[in-house]
Amino acid sequence: MSLNFRKSTLIFASYIIISASFMRQVLNFLIKNMGKDGVAITLLCLFFLGLAFALLYLCRMGPSFFKIFSFILVFALGLIYFQGIEIVEERWHLIMFGLLGWLATKDMRREEKIIKSIVTSFLFCFLIGALDEIFQWWLPYRVGEVRDVLFAAIGGAWGISLFLIASFMPSQKMVKCMLIILLVIFLIPTARIVLTIATPYNFSESIYWLKKSVVGLSNENQGIVKNIPDSYILNKGIEPKYTLTFIGDLMPTQDQYVDIGSQLKEFLSNSDFLIANLEGIITQERKNSLVLVSDRRHSEEIIEILKDLFPPEKTYISVSNNHAGDFGEKEFFKSVKVLNQQGFNVFGWQDQAFFDINSDIRLISGTAWSNRESDYVFRLKSAKAQIKPESFNFLYPHFGYEFELYPRPEIVKAGKEMIKTFDAVIGHHSHCPQPVSIESVGKINKLLAYSLGDFLSVRKAKRYQYGIILKAQLGQNKDSQWVLGRIEKRLIKCAPSSDGNFIVDLSSDSLN
Repeated sequence: MSLNFRKSTLIFASYIIISASFMRQVLNFLIKNMGKDGVAITLLCLFFLGLAFALLYLCRMGPSFFKIFSFILVFALGLIYFQGIEIVEERWHLIMFGLLGWLATKDMRREEKIIKSIVTSFLFCFLIGALDEIFQWWLPYRVGEVRDVLFAAIGGAWGISLFLIASFMPSQKMVKCMLIILLVIFLIPTARIVLTIATPYNFSESIYWLKKSVVGLSNENQGIVKNIPDSYILNKGIEPKYTLTFIGDLMPTQDQYVDIGSQLKEFLSNSDFLIANLEGIITQERKNSLVLVSDRRHSEEIIEILKDLFPPEKTYISVSNNHAGDFGEKEFFKSVKVLNQQGFNVFGWQDQAFFDINSDIRLISGTAWSNRESDYVFRLKSAKAQIKPESFNFLYPHFGYEFELYPRPEIVKAGKEMIKTFDAVIGHHSHCPQPVSIESVGKINKLLAYSLGDFLSVRKAKRYQYGIILKAQLGQNKDSQWVLGRIEKRLIKCAPSSDGNFIVDLSSDSLN
């Protein structure tokens, strides 16, 4: 079979290779003047412009339902892949090689030799991708990578698939070829998504996590732990000296401001200190634009919300959780610096595993989980070594399992072990309220709260809008031991108000 590529296709292929010498400069100029988001939106517009022309071609060929459905499916897979690409040049490559695959297949089409036409077109795209990377390797200011040849081939396969759907009737051979190409295109973006959705769990646990996040909160293990009343005196006969209030996870608010309700402010009004967990970090980095990514990114809007909630100098923020390493060490410590500059007290990494509020109170962090490698984040397994004698040691751990209203037996066992060593354990991570219980150690009643759930969250599903705010009075008993006295806990809800803005406030709802 002769290679009957048109001159226009060969010229376009040559342009792809030659453009490596100046495209980086062009993109830098565009990013400088339009910003990364502006360039990304422009490329997305070009992507859909290509769709418009392809649909016009499809209409000219007299589309059937099968053609339209298949075309939309393949285009959607390409869109998923496109949105999952972090580097701007690679997005541009998908568009370029998608078009090249379309043009090459159009030149090579022979219905009686369809398989050879597909293979030849695919190899042509692969060859151009390889030459492009070789040229980049030769350029002093570019880098050629083997993986980019694969990405170019995927773009070519995508364009080939779209053209085949638009141009041919679905014969048996055609269907088999399409299934193979669809499989190739589908597996790559799926692999990218799976790799992007970092999880701290093993495979089976990750599947169960996915089920809970879709179906709803788990009610398993109900009754293992007894929940204390909303108002409870843990130890009698103490004169309270300090009042500490604990809240759970501060989830990203997606650049939305969250109002603080009047009842919540009243509840906080007599507190000396506020302790919270910042789930994720404050950064402008965007590793991926897929909706499904698990990275937790805060905007600086969180600073204003926290300032409205409680004075920064009296607010203590733990950054030890499974999302602390989502954007790497550099961005993690930049986030810590932002919080410190605003007057907040931050702890939760190896060199700052605890925070001494004063000589009487030490807060100790620690996470049992991490989505990504982050040896700079402090781990729960090392928390015991941070205990300060003669002080009251609060352990504020990130542990347990997500989307579960009751802790599992092994988590209950772990909690009871921790409470033997620490003076109080107040956990977070489940994204829903879990029981607050008592454990008697000697003559002292200790507080063991498995998870306070979320304090801030802009999820509109009702089941994810609840958390606990817990206030504890600390004083000395007749033996001069630091113990907790009155405990006040309230259900809170972060949900849209009548005007559409989110507000977090005390709630009278029942979760039963």
